[in-house]
Amino acid sequence: MLPETSLTSEDSPSPALPVASTPTVNNPTSSATGSCPSMAQPMLVVAPSPIIYTHVCTLHGVIESQFYVSNWVPPPKAATDVLGIHRVKYLEAHGYVQSTIADIVEAYCTSYTDQDFTLSLAQSGLPLAEGFFMWYLFNL
Repeated sequence: MLPETSLTSEDSPSPALPVASTPTVNNPTSSATGSCPSMAQPMLVVAPSPIIYTHVCTLHGVIESQFYVSNWVPPPKAATDVLGIHRVKYLEAHGYVQSTIADIVEAYCTSYTDQDFTLSLAQSGLPLAEGFFMWYLFNL
């Protein structure tokens, strides 16, 4: 059975605040059809959360969630020249701010191996797995 949702005026999320959902368990008793109460599945009631358009990220991770389309800022020309438009669009789609994209480009330009690149960004907070994947992506 799918979870049911209920929404009241008090549950309406504000655009900047996520809605926390608290599951409510409904333990039904045996019905007239003879079903056993211990076999009944608990029913969860979960309030819907707002849909996130994008996260805003630095090398330390998500710093903000945006629930609407914001004004588009073109990528720095140097970033596009080095990485190409598709790789820059990938970074933007994952919410990296322009200054972080510039840091990633600088690390890419000064690194000779995937380890150099990843460790230079990890010092600023990027998880190692992401750094190795970026290097792989940038060198396809």
